[in-house]
Amino acid sequence: MTYIKENKEFEKLRDEKLKEIRDGPKTTYDPKREEAKLSASADMMRLSEFPISTHPIFGGWMDIASKLSYSRVPFHYFSLMTVASMVLGTRVRSVLSGKSVYANLYTLLLGTSSVSGKSFAIDMVTDPGRFLPAIKNIKRSEITTVGGVVQPQSAPLIKMIVQNNKLMEPRMVQDLTNVSNHMLWLYDEAQGFFSGAANNNSSILPQLCLIYDGKTVSSKLSISKKKKGDDNDYEWSCEHPFASLLFAMTDDQFDKLASSEQSEGGFLPRFLIIYEQGGKVEENVNITTEQQIEINKLVNAVQYVAEQLSVLKENDISFNVCSRIEKWKVSETNKYLAPEFSDRRIAIQRAFVQAYKIAMILSIFDREYLNNVILKNKKENGGIAPVTLELPEKWVNEALSIVEKYLIPRMEATLQKANDVNAKSDMSKIIKVIKNNGGRAERHVIGRSTHIGAKMLDEALNSLVSNHELYKAQIKSVGGHMKTIYCLDRMENDKQ
Repeated sequence: MTYIKENKEFEKLRDEKLKEIRDGPKTTYDPKREEAKLSASADMMRLSEFPISTHPIFGGWMDIASKLSYSRVPFHYFSLMTVASMVLGTRVRSVLSGKSVYANLYTLLLGTSSVSGKSFAIDMVTDPGRFLPAIKNIKRSEITTVGGVVQPQSAPLIKMIVQNNKLMEPRMVQDLTNVSNHMLWLYDEAQGFFSGAANNNSSILPQLCLIYDGKTVSSKLSISKKKKGDDNDYEWSCEHPFASLLFAMTDDQFDKLASSEQSEGGFLPRFLIIYEQGGKVEENVNITTEQQIEINKLVNAVQYVAEQLSVLKENDISFNVCSRIEKWKVSETNKYLAPEFSDRRIAIQRAFVQAYKIAMILSIFDREYLNNVILKNKKENGGIAPVTLELPEKWVNEALSIVEKYLIPRMEATLQKANDVNAKSDMSKIIKVIKNNGGRAERHVIGRSTHIGAKMLDEALNSLVSNHELYKAQIKSVGGHMKTIYCLDRMENDKQ
């Protein structure tokens, strides 16, 4: 377990949590609830190391890539997994209460600027000589009959589009409709996306949530863009989208740009948060012949899976509900039912879906399982009849280990960051309103002027009072009613 003592943000959060536990109400002591509080507080103080992977492809890439770059090890694992998810597309799903869950991943690499190696990890996976060509560009021969004559045709293994950096919501939907609904979106230095989503492109967040869930998305050309006399609506619609996102940004950029709007709307919790602090820069090294051979083996292994799955149709492979994952979800949720654990519950509810996605990818890229279970009834044309299977226990266990030990603590920590950003914004609004009212204002005036919800308003006001940035007074008005006044200056408060 790694303790992050050097991070002031976590130290502050730790002290606040411990004070909350120490000074909280003592009247109704519940040992189980107090134990859960301590457990949650401890999770916020530390972020555990990435668990050991036994997967021959993803664990293998993580091992070899970490010897060639200074990137934090989990960045390699999840960068390849996100790219490789495109091989599964809508061909592979888990069916949960009749709803299809596909293996697309939204991955956010968060790390310290210049020393964690986020960009390096992405570059290594997307190098022109490695995994992307093995999935996207290499052709296979298809035999078609035209006029009674057999003719070989070339077709890409996987039809998809790779987008880089800036992408706005209408363009995103248009591109999805043009590539068999498959998109890999790479966005290094993704602070541009988050600032754009907060300002002029806020509609992209609900669209990306729909895409993650595999629901229909659409966009329409604005009236201002149409030519005079043009009655065409220019509407684009994608009925079965499949998109994986691989974003990266520094943790300090995230601290400034994240907001509770992104977490409450469900966008941020859909991400695999790969949060790694610290690191060190090392010298570049030459790739040895032995290392290149190992890399080629991994690239060939990914290409092999792409070749086998390229002939499958939508939903040809379906996995049943996994009892192991479902029991874990219920058990973990029941530990954190108290109101103060809302971030933990959000993390659990999103993480169990991520467990299904990771387990599907690990299983399909297990060559032994692919050959002996999925492809054993291969037809003459190379396809298979639609099949329903159980997720193999081995890969379910690895997926749950990653989710429980690595992803949940990081998601909870980043949700707290987003909430803190929003709280600071609320506090700034309150201070501004009170200044504009001559240094003092009633609570209802502050609420009406800031449009902050009642609960959030009280939390922000209480924090400002606790930090001695505001002073609270209650005075009797005409008629004997009590008024709550907030002041910027203690002397002004004492006059009440």
